[in-house]
Amino acid sequence: MDYDGLLRENRLPREKHSKFFCLERLGEAIVDHVMGLFPGIRTMTLSLWKDPPPLPLSLGRVGLTVRETRLRWEERESRKQWAGRNETNQEGPE
Repeated sequence: MDYDGLLRENRLPREKHSKFFCLERLGEAIVDHVMGLFPGIRTMTLSLWKDPPPLPLSLGRVGLTVRETRLRWEERESRKQWAGRNETNQEGPE
């Protein structure tokens, strides 16, 4: 959804009607959606390009929280798998 659409639907507090704030909200929604579709994604970078220098699009707390939570879950699952392998393959040195 574009900036004007967010304003029309009154999704933002009145004091935060800035294009940058709307881009942050849009970025958070994109990150949530894409990471939900592809659970294997570990990181996601989203950028908005304007003229020669790139202007990074801040993803805000929600997008970062989703990514950090997923990474922690994947790390924990990975540790469980390795722990299970080590228990079943306990062979002493020859």
